[in-house]
Amino acid sequence: MVKIHSNDSDKMVLGEVLGLRDSIGEIQEAIADFDVGKRLNVAIIAEPLGGKTTLINEIEKLNISRATKITFSGIVRDKRETSLPEDAKRVVILDNCHFLYMRKPGGFDVFYEFLNMVSSQDRIFITTWNTFSWKYLNEVFRLDKYFPVLISVPPFKKENFEDLLLRKYEEGEIIFGNDEEAKEEALVYIEDYPLELASLGRKIYLPILRINLSYLKKCILNRKEKEKKGRKRNC
Repeated sequence: MVKIHSNDSDKMVLGEVLGLRDSIGEIQEAIADFDVGKRLNVAIIAEPLGGKTTLINEIEKLNISRATKITFSGIVRDKRETSLPEDAKRVVILDNCHFLYMRKPGGFDVFYEFLNMVSSQDRIFITTWNTFSWKYLNEVFRLDKYFPVLISVPPFKKENFEDLLLRKYEEGEIIFGNDEEAKEEALVYIEDYPLELASLGRKIYLPILRINLSYLKKCILNRKEKEKKGRKRNC
């Protein structure tokens, strides 16, 4: 299944908050080079749930008027799904390109069509891949020839998640517990979530954001109680 996105929103860029400022700069430089006749397609590479979609969403926002974004949300089995819409812009953003192949006979037909499109179009392609698929496909097809600008997204750090959440609140309104504090006393904390990769015979651990709902409820009740007392004093 393919989802085509329109560029009709203007939201605050989060790249700096999430530690992606340098990566955004490299991609924007590639797009600027394309505007002056130098085409260098981009591959954004990250582990599953590692932040590549977050990064590419920021690139879309920065290029609202000149970019078309297509998301592959599952295995693509029809070659026609790799075709661009008639109104496609000169900057094409393709998310989850690891869904363009299957490791079985005939499983690369769609992928061949994709590579042919990338080679023949007068557009710059900004793509995302998971780390494992990129390593395999690059060894077999030398993908770095098609996408010479490689952006490796580092794993999100705990402080990046904290900054992302705290930007919505005033200073001191929310306090994070440190690693030594019990989770019952922390509003937000990070846990490692095990993810089995059966095809690779290995397990990876992904940082998952957890919110302590009981503690959050207690904070809200305390805040309401303080506001109630404040109103009484003003009467």
